[in-house]
Amino acid sequence: MLRCLGKSLHHPGRNPFFTLPTFQMSSFKDGKCGENLTWDEKIKPSYQMKPVYIKKTTTAAMKRGTGGRSSFSGIVATVFGASGFLGRYVVNRLGKIGTQLILPYRGDFDEMRRLKLSGDLGQVLFLPYNLKDEDSFAKQ
Repeated sequence: MLRCLGKSLHHPGRNPFFTLPTFQMSSFKDGKCGENLTWDEKIKPSYQMKPVYIKKTTTAAMKRGTGGRSSFSGIVATVFGASGFLGRYVVNRLGKIGTQLILPYRGDFDEMRRLKLSGDLGQVLFLPYNLKDEDSFAKQ
């Protein structure tokens, strides 16, 4: 329950034990917390009310920042040897900071399947290649 100086701030007519985690306390008014205030003055939403429209669909318009695996840091890395002992730790660390990963592999995809969890959906790309085929290296 949202409380301020020991006083309950629940909505009249609703269950007093029901709270929403996206709400936060508004500023104090005249040094009093929750006294003689209407419901709208006590609690305000902490999220943005207006929708944000993305005009350009480039990588610069994607969400950036340090949101971890769910954000894009602007780094695109190709990691050869990602299925090896050290490679999976490198891929995991890069995925944690929001790097888009391109992971070329030889052989069977089953060895690379465990690396899908290293990044968000669409941030880990797997590309098969063959050492004898020079065109597959050009794709990387």
